[in-house]
Amino acid sequence: MPPSRVVVDGLWRCLCPSFDAIALTRSAESPLNSARRIGRDNTRRRTVPRWPCQATQARPIHTQTESACAAVKEQLAGLPVPAPVPAAVVSTLDLIQAQGRYAALATATTPVIYETLRELRHRQGQRAKIRHFVQYLIDDRGERPNIFLYEALVTANWDITGSADELAFILREMANAEMEPSKSIYHSALRLLAVHPDYMLRNKILGDMKKKKMYLKPNGMISVALGLLRDGQYEMALDYLDWTLKVAAADIPHWVFDTFIFTLGKLGFVEEAVEVLQKRPPMAPGSGSGPGSSSLGVWYFLLDECSRALRHTGTKYIWDKMVEPGILNPSDGIAVNVLNTAARNADADLANRAIQHLSARRVKLGLHHFEPLVDCYAQSVDLENALQVLCIMSSAGTQPDSASTRSIFALLKQSPRLAENATDLLSNLRKTHEIPIAALNVLLEALCEHGPIEAALGLYREARHLCPLGPNYKTFQLLMAKSENAEVASFLVSEMEFLSIRPQRDMYDHLVRSFALDGSLEVAFGYLSLMESAGGYTWLSKRTLLVLLERCFRDEDPRVWGIVDKATTEREMDIRFELAKLMDEIPKERKAHAGLPQQQQQAGSEVVPMPPVVEKAKVSQLYN
Repeated sequence: MPPSRVVVDGLWRCLCPSFDAIALTRSAESPLNSARRIGRDNTRRRTVPRWPCQATQARPIHTQTESACAAVKEQLAGLPVPAPVPAAVVSTLDLIQAQGRYAALATATTPVIYETLRELRHRQGQRAKIRHFVQYLIDDRGERPNIFLYEALVTANWDITGSADELAFILREMANAEMEPSKSIYHSALRLLAVHPDYMLRNKILGDMKKKKMYLKPNGMISVALGLLRDGQYEMALDYLDWTLKVAAADIPHWVFDTFIFTLGKLGFVEEAVEVLQKRPPMAPGSGSGPGSSSLGVWYFLLDECSRALRHTGTKYIWDKMVEPGILNPSDGIAVNVLNTAARNADADLANRAIQHLSARRVKLGLHHFEPLVDCYAQSVDLENALQVLCIMSSAGTQPDSASTRSIFALLKQSPRLAENATDLLSNLRKTHEIPIAALNVLLEALCEHGPIEAALGLYREARHLCPLGPNYKTFQLLMAKSENAEVASFLVSEMEFLSIRPQRDMYDHLVRSFALDGSLEVAFGYLSLMESAGGYTWLSKRTLLVLLERCFRDEDPRVWGIVDKATTEREMDIRFELAKLMDEIPKERKAHAGLPQQQQQAGSEVVPMPPVVEKAKVSQLYN
């Protein structure tokens, strides 16, 4: 008996939704509804019948509907679940962004995977993903190893986690497979060796390329230069960089120059770093922060290194290019280093600009700022400006001292004629500045160095007129050291008493010598007594001691042996040969009058005379 036909009318379905459930129940009970038929239309059976079940939940219908849904579920439960069909084709971007176990590979086409490998080489940290994709192509897609896949493995080792050993393994595998590396693989390998240097492997690759007449591209030259720089082969790295500049300067990225500058600068090769900076081709307008170069950090770093190492060429170049136009604003410490660099190289112009830079920032200038400027002018043989800086120091509240004038003294010592006109220079400066006593003292020191003390005394008489504060202790110390007679010493002592300046231990030595030469011996011993009462370890210098001993021998003063005893025992001064020479110069009658033993009156220069008033126990201490 033929099955009853079910007439399906669209209008009837709209007006009576429960009709679908009744029809479905009849269909499920029909013998034509077999597993074979369900399997043939498995997708439709899996999706379509669910909608009536969902409708039943929202709207109660006849009990037959529930039994129909249960029957359909029962028949579909044992069917296999097919693989999901993607809603859209997987793109290269999807694979690049894929994470985890990379499930998207199963639905991606092989060309898309290849294109993804080509794109991943330009991204960092993709080594694991590249290796996984290559393995998937070989294992799951049946791809045979080829040049592109080997190159992908090479580029995977560009990452910081890669290694040169893996590159050597890849090249061996290609050789075993009788597969010749392409020019692209060689360049990729050189880039890998720039990150993970291997000097021997790099030379082998370059040798193979030379045999095969494969010439390096600019990016290959850059890779070799960076690899040599990483290896510590700095001269060869600079040679490769120069070669690349000659071949294709426009193809060198500016970060390559920055890498060379930072590396060479940190290692102390600041001159070479400056040369690299100067060789760098100009950047496109608006693409950098410096005048035709790279970032401010590079300029700032190199200015710091050059000024710290006192390298004048690089310091001046960067200051003129960056600081003077206001592009770079160095710190106070760098400005002081620039000032010291200018002083070392007698560049007064650069030193002035560094001082102006500090002044514009309202930095309180001190000795360590002014003294390099004084040195600049002194080395430039500009005495007037050097003295003027001393005056400016005094006006700024920083009093210069003897240490501040050493470069001026060195200039005056080399050029005595400049010291002769010094008084006129100070007189001209007196019209506009207050002359510090340090400026006068350095001129006095130079005059005492070159000529008699009379010239220095002539300048000293102008001291109160030139310097409002008048002379200080250093002034008298310089003059006293030059004085060779008691008259000058007496004049200087009276001047010191008038100015309430008390002599110190070092000045007593000069006073003893001056009065021992042609003054009162009693006064000389009086100053010696004052010197000893002051305490301390300082005593008569050897020069002054010999002058005093000679005067005592000449005047037949018995106190001479007490001085000898004190010098040899207490002060441990070795004067045996000088004392023997003095004894040889004394006439015989004076020796007898002095009470010397008869056997020593014929003593020559080889025999050391024995003081008669010295105890025998002290003899061994005196001359042994």
